[in-house]
Amino acid sequence: TLYPHQQYFTTYAVVAHQSVEAILATGNFTDEDSQKKVQYLASQALARSRDAVARHDGYFENIVLGNMYTQLHTLGATEAAELAKGSYRHAQVLAPTNPTPFFLEARLLWITHDTLESQALLLKALSMKPDYAPAR
Repeated sequence: TLYPHQQYFTTYAVVAHQSVEAILATGNFTDEDSQKKVQYLASQALARSRDAVARHDGYFENIVLGNMYTQLHTLGATEAAELAKGSYRHAQVLAPTNPTPFFLEARLLWITHDTLESQALLLKALSMKPDYAPAR
């Protein structure tokens, strides 16, 4: 059960992460002001994601943190890929029958060009839930 203060940090992390995604989706973040905004929002999203995990080390909080690290990796912070992998793997331990953390790690591995391991994780996610749409 999440308490209100735990929900606050998790929700804040999700909203900050989505704000960064929205700016990146426009493809228009080359000017200095946009870059500063992305950096600020990314740092806020990462801080709130870490806060959420520190307050409640649950499955969903680790997914949010892993997604933030994956996003930072795509922005050029290559070391963030290992941190994302760690968050997804911890979520896998917390929810071993849920295909989502396996799919998200597979997506990360695809981004980092580890296609063989990515494929194996996608197949694992589909073996858990054959109709799992994101893995199809």
